[in-house]
Amino acid sequence: LRQTDYDGATAVSNMVAVKMPGKGGIGLVVLSDADRIIALHDFAAGSRIEVLDMTGRLVWQGRVETEGRSYVPLSLLGTGAYVLRVSDDVRSESAPFVR
Repeated sequence: LRQTDYDGATAVSNMVAVKMPGKGGIGLVVLSDADRIIALHDFAAGSRIEVLDMTGRLVWQGRVETEGRSYVPLSLLGTGAYVLRVSDDVRSESAPFVR
């Protein structure tokens, strides 16, 4: 990280390795087909899955039923932009999508 102050002084921090929790999988990928949103992730069954509108209002929630994949019915969502969030007690991942 390089920081440059308003007076032009620059400082460079040391590099630090960071290991993210989880299985080192794909992260959160959001796809859609004709009637549902498909979320590909590396969360375990029982994790929370939520859809929020762009104001942060919760519009749908459920639980991950199958490890690695979840579905959200499109019939429950109006046209617009949303954020899909999957979380457990340790971490949370979010991805935007448009209906």
